[in-house]
Amino acid sequence: MTTQEIITLVEGSYAARREELVDEALDFFDPDAVFRIVANPGMGDIGRSIRGHDQLRTQLEELFKVWDWKDFPIRTIAVEGDTAFVHSSGIMHFTPTGKDVQTEALDILRFKNGKIVEFTEFADTHLVASLIAEATGEQLSDASESLAVGLMRHWFEKVWNQQDEATIHKMLHDDCLIAGLNLAETGPKAFIPFYQKFLLAFDQPRVDVLEITGDTVNTTGLATFSGHHKKTGKDVSFEFGFSARWEGGQIVEARNVIDFHGLLQQIGEIEASTLAAALEA
Repeated sequence: MTTQEIITLVEGSYAARREELVDEALDFFDPDAVFRIVANPGMGDIGRSIRGHDQLRTQLEELFKVWDWKDFPIRTIAVEGDTAFVHSSGIMHFTPTGKDVQTEALDILRFKNGKIVEFTEFADTHLVASLIAEATGEQLSDASESLAVGLMRHWFEKVWNQQDEATIHKMLHDDCLIAGLNLAETGPKAFIPFYQKFLLAFDQPRVDVLEITGDTVNTTGLATFSGHHKKTGKDVSFEFGFSARWEGGQIVEARNVIDFHGLLQQIGEIEASTLAAALEA
C-alpha cells in the first residue's frame, strides 16, 4: 500500500467514527483485527484487548453512546511502511455527564490488504477514569494513567525490552534534548549510537519501571536496567531516574539520572571505595 492510500483509509475511518456510523467504521477493520486502548491492568475493561468484528461492533456501539468525537480532529498522520501514527486533539463530549473536555490521543494503526489489522490507542486514561467515576459515583482508581505515562511505558517496552530501534525514530523528536547521557547532539542521531553500544555490551537487556507519574505532557519516574554483561559474564542491575516532555506523541525533552558508578562497580571497572576515596579531604 502507498502512503497516500493509508492516509485516505485513516481519514475515512476517523470520519465514520466522528459521525458515529458503526457499520461504516467497522468496514475499515479486518475481520480478525485487534483493538486495544493502552491502560494499566488495574483499570479493568478500559484496557481490555478485543478481536474480531463481533467484539469490535459491541465496543464501537458502547463508545458511541458515551463519547462525541465531532470536535476531535486529526492533527497529524505519519506513515512508515504498513503503519500509521495518528495524533488527534480537541474537545471530547462525555454524554453521561454532559461535560466537554480538552484532550488528545495517539493511535497506532497497522494495515494489511487495505484493512486495519491492529489498532492501539494511547489516550488520557486518567481523564477517562475520572469521568467514569464522576458519572457512576465510584471512587477513582489509583491505577488510572495519563496519556504520557502510557507512551513512556510503550517506549521502554519497545526500545529496550523488544530492542525495536525503529521505535526510536518514531517516538524521539529530531531536536529532542537528551540530558544525562553525555551526548553532543540531539534526537535519534545522538541517542542511537549510545543505544547500540549498550545492546552490543549486554545480552538480555531489560527495563522495568518501578515508579512513574505524569499528565498529558510530562512523565517522571524510576526504573531498573538489567542485563548480562558480555565481556565479564556478569549479571548487572542498576537504577535510573527519568523525565520526559511529550508533544504530538514524541519525546521533545528527556533527562536521565543514572547510577553509572553502580554499573562500573558491578563489572569490576572501579572499586566500591573509589567514590569515597575521591571525596576524602
